Amino acid sequence: MIRAIVDPAKNSKNVMASEIKTVDDELVDVVDENGYRQDTISKHEAHEKGLLHQCVVSEVIDSQGRWLLVKQASDRQDAGQYVSPIGGHVSAGESREDALIREAKEELGLADFSFEPTGETIYNRHVLNRQENHLFILYAIHSDAKPVLNHESESFRYFTESELRAAIQEHPEQFGDAFHFVIKSFFPKFLPNLNLRAIKMYDMKMEADLAAGQLQEHDIKAIVQSDRTSIYAGTMSRIAGFKVIVPEKDAKQALELLE
Repeated sequence: MIRAIVDPAKNSKNVMASEIKTVDDELVDVVDENGYRQDTISKHEAHEKGLLHQCVVSEVIDSQGRWLLVKQASDRQDAGQYVSPIGGHVSAGESREDALIREAKEELGLADFSFEPTGETIYNRHVLNRQENHLFILYAIHSDAKPVLNHESESFRYFTESELRAAIQEHPEQFGDAFHFVIKSFFPKFLPNLNLRAIKMYDMKMEADLAAGQLQEHDIKAIVQSDRTSIYAGTMSRIAGFKVIVPEKDAKQALELLE
């Protein structure tokens, strides 16, 4: 686990720089699916062209094991819905950890906390008239500090794990698409039990569509990338031969259940 302490002087310089530039003028590094830099362009251009670039996302968990979620403001991507409390772009030339520390300060007022990496995956969606093709770099922050929200969020709430699991399953509309994606990709323990019979039937239909030429391999690849931890994703990887995209344990579990 890593401890982060924000340097107030450094933070003030970041604020001054952000005031000089507009948000769309911010430079980001275009990366490949492994996070290697390919180019540097404005964030506006990256969203306009749907080019892959990095975002840090973090859950915040307190010493009681409660999850902190924020409800996004009306001008945000998942307005009025609960999402991960920290999320933002990695600026050009900025390290992932520095971006996390900066975003934690800007969005929650956190200045002293510990964190650990959780994983990374690609989340590509069209929202707010732009194509947000993001390499999500996920972290878990551990902190008991009271959050101080900025303009991006209107309120916050703590959930116990049982409360969060029940809310996701019974009231999924309360949570933003990006948060559902994070949960599905990294925290499947919060998802409802899978209906294996339904999955097997759908698997057979997808195989038939593929054989009939009605489903192209690149379509399946996109499905797998957006649903990488489910048994269904494991099934898709078997059909299209994209096992590298899905964790081996998931593909193996799918084969065992669906053979």
